Amino acid sequence: MSLPRRSRAGAAVLELALAVPFLLVLVGGIVEIGTMMMRQEQVIQICREGVMWGAMTRQTDNPPAVATARIRAALTSAGFNANSAVIDARLIDTAHGKGLAVDLVVTREPIIGF
Repeated sequence: MSLPRRSRAGAAVLELALAVPFLLVLVGGIVEIGTMMMRQEQVIQICREGVMWGAMTRQTDNPPAVATARIRAALTSAGFNANSAVIDARLIDTAHGKGLAVDLVVTREPIIGF
């Protein structure tokens, strides 16, 4: 015995109503993770660029300050809140002489709210 046509349509609407929220959360999570990974790559590239600029300056021009300023400018142009970023640029001793180390912490601002 088959269900009446109206009952099958109601069952389809109910299935759709149960499936749509799950699919929206799934798509939202995929978008959020993809955006987070993209922003992480941007932060890594900005940090590399800051270190490069700091390494190209003379020792008398304060390379950590040059790197910090360059990183803040690049963060701002990439759409990050540069004022909330924590940048620790310092000179270090390496086996090949002086080096420049940078630690960068940027807060993540969720797009969807996850």
